[in-house]
Amino acid sequence: MEKDNEHRKEHLMATSFVLLSAMPPTLGHADLINFAAALGDSTKVVHVLREGEPYRQERLQSLRDRFAGDPSVEVLPLEIPAWDEAVGETNLEWADFLRSKGFEPGDLLVVSEPWGAEIAGYLGGEFFPYDMERTIRYTKATGIRENLADNWGWVIPEFQRLIQKRIVIFGAESTGKSTLARAIRDALKNTIAVPEYARGYLENTPGELNDPKMRGIWRGQKALQQGLQAMDPVPQAVILDTDLYSTLGYWEFWSPETVPAGLKEDADELRADLYLFLDSSIPFETDPIRYGGDHREQSDDYWRSVLRAHELPFVELSKSTVQGRLSEALEAIDGIVPRVINHRRLE
Repeated sequence: MEKDNEHRKEHLMATSFVLLSAMPPTLGHADLINFAAALGDSTKVVHVLREGEPYRQERLQSLRDRFAGDPSVEVLPLEIPAWDEAVGETNLEWADFLRSKGFEPGDLLVVSEPWGAEIAGYLGGEFFPYDMERTIRYTKATGIRENLADNWGWVIPEFQRLIQKRIVIFGAESTGKSTLARAIRDALKNTIAVPEYARGYLENTPGELNDPKMRGIWRGQKALQQGLQAMDPVPQAVILDTDLYSTLGYWEFWSPETVPAGLKEDADELRADLYLFLDSSIPFETDPIRYGGDHREQSDDYWRSVLRAHELPFVELSKSTVQGRLSEALEAIDGIVPRVINHRRLE
């Protein structure tokens, strides 16, 4: 019994090392790290970051965020040159990399690949393979990054949040913003459409527009956008039918002398990644909550000026049909929402 206790103590004093690229970080990678953390009293995750790779900081930060509540887990970046097919790296070089991160004889190496045994041998450590057949939850990121849209659910939420994109449909009232937002949602995977807060608020608070109502719209729209950041599961893309810059634009038109300073600060903080501008090329539809009566209150040029004044990244859609606008919108979105992460030689 005494020898068993000594043996257990010896292993508990060892550090578990995990070597991975995690491109992208998956739930299986998190399971691998959890397994390593259960083996010793501390764990060092050596995260390989090659020169020129996409999402280097997001990958590193997402793993740190994932294990921020466990002080025994430390995520360390390993910066190495871009992959060269003619040069590559040997297992002996990988052993040197790990040694540079503090690996000492007696420490543990945890990976899901057979080459871990040779590297651990070079280091005088002990190899602990984890789920080599990937039957628990798939650890290897190759297939996931080759079809990110279909495999979005395998990516850890911490990374999802860092690469999620927010797109706002922008323009005057009655230009088809809600219709286009829903059409984009239906055309893309892992995507949600978020209606403007003002509509529901005004429909349920009858009476003339006044300062308290504008402040209510501001507070509600802000809370709506902030709530999206904590959504679980995490959408890959969020399509908003207006945002706080729209609220700011309406307020500046309605009563420029009463615009509160905090509104712009909130709009800047919750700024989206792309704005799709719709012009007024479709017929105006009257609506009880539209205060312009039988016409639009502001011109297209007014809303373009809002976009430019705040230096918002926008694409103007030129088609007047839903299908035409959808095609233009999807082309613009395709440039910022990754469906495939193209990279070589990563596991």
